[in-house]
Amino acid sequence: MERQFDGLMCDQFIFNNISVFRNETLACKGLSGSLMAGELLMVQGQNGSGKTSLLKALAGLLPIYDGMITINGLELSANHRYPFVTYVAASDTLKPTLTTLETLQFQLLLENKLPTFENIKQLLLMLDLNELKDRLVANLSSGEKKRVQIAPLFWKKNPIILLDEPFVYLDQKAKELLQNQIKKHCHHGGIALISSHEHNNFLTKEKILVVN
Repeated sequence: MERQFDGLMCDQFIFNNISVFRNETLACKGLSGSLMAGELLMVQGQNGSGKTSLLKALAGLLPIYDGMITINGLELSANHRYPFVTYVAASDTLKPTLTTLETLQFQLLLENKLPTFENIKQLLLMLDLNELKDRLVANLSSGEKKRVQIAPLFWKKNPIILLDEPFVYLDQKAKELLQNQIKKHCHHGGIALISSHEHNNFLTKEKILVVN
């Protein structure tokens, strides 16, 4: 299995008995999962079941009330998990006053990546955003915004990707592009966790966690 990550490897990712509170309300309780390199976990459940809270906690964006998260057998704090993880939120987290081009440049700069002309051009063409590069994010459709949101998956090389409802608003062409990128990520030894209302069976090593 070919590994293509920026110096960090993840052979095993385990979360055990995770419970999370949001706004003093229990958002999810006692959730567990174990993934090895190359595996994908589909997190399924209805709205309000705690899928987003779980992924945010795994990404280090929400504190964990109870439970443990380990990478390669070591329990890591949120700060120490950050270099391993790429998280894409379900909600629109883009800055409406930036253009599409400026947003992609900003995403790269946040990760200390120098946004070269070739980097940006490749992303714009790959995600079918070239004609929209000078348009304000505020004026993009929901599907166009989603394509901008998933852009980090095509250049970040963190071994764990956490995707919250990534297929919502995408047309069939964009869905297939994203599915192929997830397959490529896992084929190269990466780990993926995807929350979804619906079942998207596109990997043979897929696991399922149902959140009630």
